[in-house]
Amino acid sequence: RDGEEKSFEVTLSELEGAMAAGGSVRSTYGLSVAPLEKTDRGSLGVRYGVSVESVAPDSPFAGALETGDVILEVNRQPIRSESDLAATLEAAPESRPVAIRLLRRGQPLFLAVELD
Repeated sequence: RDGEEKSFEVTLSELEGAMAAGGSVRSTYGLSVAPLEKTDRGSLGVRYGVSVESVAPDSPFAGALETGDVILEVNRQPIRSESDLAATLEAAPESRPVAIRLLRRGQPLFLAVELD
């Protein structure tokens, strides 16, 4: 931040399971995701993943992720739920970008995103 003041929009809601300890992906990273339904997994040919529902303009993922992207892995860790995503992002080294394997419009894509 270099001493600059920043404002964030935060949505509060009841957290479940592991998310209660670390904060949600939405409030921490400006990212809203949903688990893939079984039919979606089948039609995409994947066993797991979360669908990106929205990306806040001030999110570190703005300009990288798009609504409808399906996040499959972050730093080689499979992502099956919002809590998987939050835990993997929290465990990521601050000095390096996170590696994201995803599907965009059904096509595989790899991204590196700085979380700062």
